[in-house]
Amino acid sequence: MRIRSFVAPTVQEATARVRRELGPEAVLLSTRRVRRPGLAGWLQPPLVEVTAALEEPGEGRESLQVSRELAQLRESIGQVSALLSRGNYPEGLRPVYEALLAQEVEEELARRLSERVLNGAPRDLDPGTARVQAVRELTLVLGSPQPVALNGVRPHVVALVGPTGVGKTTTLAKLAARFALLEHRRVAMITADTYRIAAVEQLKTYGEIIGVPVEVVFSPAELKEAVARHKSADLVLLDTAGRNPHNAMQMAELKGYLEAAGSCEVHLVLSLTTRPREALRVVELYHAAGFQRLLFTKADEAEAWGLVPNLVERTGVPVSYLATGQKVPDDLEVADPNRIAAFLLGGGGNG
Repeated sequence: MRIRSFVAPTVQEATARVRRELGPEAVLLSTRRVRRPGLAGWLQPPLVEVTAALEEPGEGRESLQVSRELAQLRESIGQVSALLSRGNYPEGLRPVYEALLAQEVEEELARRLSERVLNGAPRDLDPGTARVQAVRELTLVLGSPQPVALNGVRPHVVALVGPTGVGKTTTLAKLAARFALLEHRRVAMITADTYRIAAVEQLKTYGEIIGVPVEVVFSPAELKEAVARHKSADLVLLDTAGRNPHNAMQMAELKGYLEAAGSCEVHLVLSLTTRPREALRVVELYHAAGFQRLLFTKADEAEAWGLVPNLVERTGVPVSYLATGQKVPDDLEVADPNRIAAFLLGGGGNG
């Protein structure tokens, strides 16, 4: 049996290719949406992938029957998808889908989550059961949180990067206080944000209160030396200047600092009050910084948390923390997927 997949902008075009290349006897096995490769695919409409099978000469009826049964199964799933895409939601599922959209979860992701709930649910699905199932599906999308974890290698260097105004400096102080005061670790803070005098003074003030040394560096070479001076520390936290991701020179400068820091864990800091399209653009342009975590701030100010699952699903990068206010160190929490999912579906607070 020949099995092939065809990708095209629409189902009709993909199906036409199936008929043209495999012939009218081909059996359609599955249809799904796929992203174009690369970062550019995030901002472009998804493609459609159709998988089809054609019985080879000499194959028995049993093989053909299996193919047809698979096709019927796929067709049933496709009917569920079509039902949801037309907005004809079962009464019990409609509140889930509407809650996701109200939280600015991308329509495609909201639809797929709803499909999964519906496919695994009884016919008389009630809103309570739908919500429980949706929370479970959302936690699978969000995955396990990845907060800072000291592994014994000294120093463990963590850098916060991101656009201006998202709260990197305050978040850095929260992390320093958490590890220095609550976990009794040796911590140092370094700031390369020399563009804002207020940010430097703010970090120095936090350092004095927490009892953590603070250094100011003006070049990647100075940063490398500063990290070396704190080689016995458990954790070195690096504050970077807010960069305009559209400015190639500024992004190159940021990359130079991160390279000078050596083996560095990079968290991209984003405000949950950022508009979805703008956030996607920031993520795309900061990709060159090599971030390995997403950290979301201003959760207490945001009415919608849809950016969290949207960006986790698009990037495959886990979340480390949520910042929920200005208090140091209290208003910083590990990004619990159950709490985030509950909030997205109307069952949690944002305080």
